[in-house]
Amino acid sequence: MQGGIKAWNGITATGPPEMGMAYFSHADKIEDLISLAWSLEEGTRLFYESLLKGAEGEEEKKIFEWLHKAEMGHQSRLSMLYDDIPGKAFASIGEHTQSLISKDDGSVMEGGIRTGEAISWARSRPLHEILEFAIALEAQLYDLYVRLQQRVQKDQHDIFSILAEDEKKHLEKLVVLFESRI
Repeated sequence: MQGGIKAWNGITATGPPEMGMAYFSHADKIEDLISLAWSLEEGTRLFYESLLKGAEGEEEKKIFEWLHKAEMGHQSRLSMLYDDIPGKAFASIGEHTQSLISKDDGSVMEGGIRTGEAISWARSRPLHEILEFAIALEAQLYDLYVRLQQRVQKDQHDIFSILAEDEKKHLEKLVVLFESRI
């Protein structure tokens, strides 16, 4: 990432590191935390799905397909974790998520960025800038999962530890992809 943040001229998350936690401020149960995390993964999945549909070359298609599938994998893991929670009020993670998020809020992705804004931004950007953005998203979600791990009971640490490790692996792969293009 030559030039660092000073060279970046794209969409960014703003505010202090705790800002990502604001999305989870009203969540007091593990099922709320998992459902809200699922919704961020959904927003990011929609972002990559849009990029995949608009990809021009085979290389771009492969990268966006991998990113799209990675988000689907995160959602699948969160759904399984949600399904294992005893005594939850909602049968599905989708229903629970809808109960937590206002329809007026629209789709929000990792980093607290509105999915539609990110899609609009990405349409005119070269692949290396989108990869740089994806790196920032993965880093922010890794940090968020580490923070959520600290917020839950000890017996629930593994949930967010596993998710953080997934994000870290994706971050490492994205960095390699990005560095091969600069």
